[in-house]
Amino acid sequence: MFSCTHSWGRCIVSRTTESVMKYLFIVLLACAWPGVSAAQALISPDGKTLLIGNKRGWYELQGPYIAHFAQPSKTVRKNGPWGKFHVVVGFTAADTGDISQLKILESSGNETADSQVLGALDGLKLLPFTADMKEAELKLVLPVTWVNDPLPVTKPAE
Repeated sequence: MFSCTHSWGRCIVSRTTESVMKYLFIVLLACAWPGVSAAQALISPDGKTLLIGNKRGWYELQGPYIAHFAQPSKTVRKNGPWGKFHVVVGFTAADTGDISQLKILESSGNETADSQVLGALDGLKLLPFTADMKEAELKLVLPVTWVNDPLPVTKPAE
């Protein structure tokens, strides 16, 4: 059973076996694509090579892949805004993996949160299409949930 909650300030991934994602902050989308629980089977035993054989494998790896490489701004992680924000973005993915026409389809209601999601995805390159994908490009809609919690304040021991 795979269940996940992701946020830019923290990442929680529970699994009965070992975790697929080993990073602290991500854009929340690993649960947005169906079949993402099979993504671990598509990583080589050494954990260094993505094994993508077909279109389904390409879709299954997009969530974890984007979540791993899209990074929020350090300033926003440090200074806020704080809370949970839901943004829906749309974009076109070319067969080379290039992203274009990135735009907000549904705003979170917070301009800073919306711009951070766009900034995290802007310039990101997806995995190239597999051989069985005959499309020149795909139009994708991606729901992103961002939970930005304040960093804990540490005090010296007394």
